[in-house]
Amino acid sequence: MAEEDRKEARAHSRGLLRLVLIPAGLLALYVLSVGPMLKMCYGRRVDAIGRFYAPVDAMIMSVPAADRFFDWYIHRVWGVPSKESWFIY
Repeated sequence: MAEEDRKEARAHSRGLLRLVLIPAGLLALYVLSVGPMLKMCYGRRVDAIGRFYAPVDAMIMSVPAADRFFDWYIHRVWGVPSKESWFIY
């Protein structure tokens, strides 16, 4: 009986872990997708995409650490030259 309870508890904890990790992973993909999108849309203003990334833009504008991270991430990792060309600014 105790063995069954432990198996059930493990199965429940794995389900809970998935319930947390899947949304967290999707959120991370959404936030980090800014880099490739800016690379593809470099120099063009695409309003629909700007609206899609408005929450990320708000985070960049209000959190200095996020601004520094995205400056590095977009400029160094994805090679987008300047903030003036970023559609989210």
